[in-house]
Amino acid sequence: TAKASVAGRDRGTNIVALRLDTPASASPETPTPGEAQVGALAVALGTDGSGGTAARLGLIRRVGPGWHSQAGGRIERRINLDMALTPNEEGGPVLDVAGGLIGMSTLGPRGSVLVIPFETIERILGPLLGQGRVERGWLGVGLQPVRLAEDQHGVVGREAGLIVVSVAPN
Repeated sequence: TAKASVAGRDRGTNIVALRLDTPASASPETPTPGEAQVGALAVALGTDGSGGTAARLGLIRRVGPGWHSQAGGRIERRINLDMALTPNEEGGPVLDVAGGLIGMSTLGPRGSVLVIPFETIERILGPLLGQGRVERGWLGVGLQPVRLAEDQHGVVGREAGLIVVSVAPN
């Protein structure tokens, strides 16, 4: 058990970095990256909500290409687990059968269980520990996709476009 404070948070990837109030007496080992393969077993660790540890065993259901979260964070790979987690259990390590760190569990749409991959965590930790945030560009506009009228297809060279539906103040 150690006291810590929040060093930074990235809502785009759902990663929070903690800074220990008292430095650890020994340097922690860097975890060995794990391998996410469809059909392989995975163990998700978390809290039971009362200070204890919870563990879930399941399969890696899907491994796909990189993607962007609804909050704008770039995630290196899409990894879905075939298991259920409670909100208390979310945010813990997900390990492969060899004990390698695949990433961190997070709840996705409709209760699906996703993994924020090791590579994403490694990339985000530096900015969170250094600046307390991850800088991202922002336009300040809300956009809605629209289908263009047929007579406009040839003019603009597209069948669809975007319409501005809101503008942030200032």
